[in-house]
Amino acid sequence: MRMIWAATLACLALGSTADAKRMHLHKPRHGFQMRMTPFVIPPGTDREGCEYRTTPNRKAMDVAAFELRATPGTHHFVVWDYLGGDRNPADFWTGIKYTPGCVGLGPQDSFATTANLFGMQTARARVEFPPGIAVRLDPHAIVYPNLHFHNYSTVPVTGEAVFNFIAARTGTVRHHAQALTVGTFQINIPPHGGAALTGEWQTPTALNIVQLSTHQHHRGTRMSIHHIDAAGNDMGELV
Repeated sequence: MRMIWAATLACLALGSTADAKRMHLHKPRHGFQMRMTPFVIPPGTDREGCEYRTTPNRKAMDVAAFELRATPGTHHFVVWDYLGGDRNPADFWTGIKYTPGCVGLGPQDSFATTANLFGMQTARARVEFPPGIAVRLDPHAIVYPNLHFHNYSTVPVTGEAVFNFIAARTGTVRHHAQALTVGTFQINIPPHGGAALTGEWQTPTALNIVQLSTHQHHRGTRMSIHHIDAAGNDMGELV
């Protein structure tokens, strides 16, 4: 049975002053910790940083939970998983590059072969899958940590993140979860006005949903998700 985990979550918070202290998160007993290279967001700007990294696991790993600590006010943080066949470091990049969703970076097949492992997360987050469900991580997987920060303050802010991949207990995983993002380009808001948009997405096959969440920017006021059955009946609000 195929498991789909649909999650795109981020929130907007006030900009915070840069802090010289290193972000701290306890390392997991089972699994590993990674840290994104810090970068500076100048006053009155926003930056979306992306980094090319490889995970330290020597064997395939089932990830049962994900923990994150990032700069307070972070708009979103994502770990993208490159699933293509290119393993040549020269085809990737070094340091922090700035582009929305890491689009256009890395090998030519990156756009069609990149998966969102844990959804769009806020600065302080923990994602934990139900018993028997986990995200599968290949040995030395290629991942793109992606941090987006709007700096509305008058001082520079340092964007940084530290995050844990927590391993599932051996022999307990029955299904592997995958993230699924559904969006639209049809949002059109007139100057000094408001607008509402309703969209519909039909699953091509029966799905087991582990988690649902929404993502919008600071001009959004509300978003909800409803379950509609095959007969068109509204089965209620899910999110």
